[in-house]
Amino acid sequence: MNNKIKIFDLGSNTFKKTRNLVDRFNKFGEVVEVHTFEAQKELALDELTNLKKDYPQITFIHNNVAVWNENTNLNFYECKTWGGNFKGGASLIPHGGSQNSEVYEYDSPILTTAINFTEYFEKHSEKNMYIFIKMDIEGAEYVVLPDLLKSTSFTNLNELACEWHSNMYRNDNDMRKKFVSSEREIKNKLIQQKIRLSRWF
Repeated sequence: MNNKIKIFDLGSNTFKKTRNLVDRFNKFGEVVEVHTFEAQKELALDELTNLKKDYPQITFIHNNVAVWNENTNLNFYECKTWGGNFKGGASLIPHGGSQNSEVYEYDSPILTTAINFTEYFEKHSEKNMYIFIKMDIEGAEYVVLPDLLKSTSFTNLNELACEWHSNMYRNDNDMRKKFVSSEREIKNKLIQQKIRLSRWF
């Protein structure tokens, strides 16, 4: 592993897992830069302030946006109630499934800024560092990753930890099959490029 490490945390939520990632990678090298992405404004600031205080040697760059395959504004669907993971599961993608109509505020979406992650990654990744992406973006991985894989910059990536959300469509068999097929294709391309792939929970 390259001694210098850069982390991209897509779906940073309350930043608790961001801290875990920093601690994990600091055991193997030196984390020098962390880029975080979280569309829910109320989740970020306190723990981010603590991270900057606890790790003054690391540059933290927070993006209060959703990630997508273009720069645009999109409807963002938050959960109706707060839980242990603080409205975890908020998504750009409306979807079917058991009790989802009770969980998501489909009747009152929030217009949210979304950025083209591929363009962002092209600007902020390089081959002389170990590049790690954690991706927990509630279905948007099926939009973001195919676009990233078309870019030459994706070869800068060393490791991807992703939570896959094909089960979002567990009551829509056609959509679930489409997501599962896309997931298989993405994984095969990553493996062909010798990019380390792990599952995120």
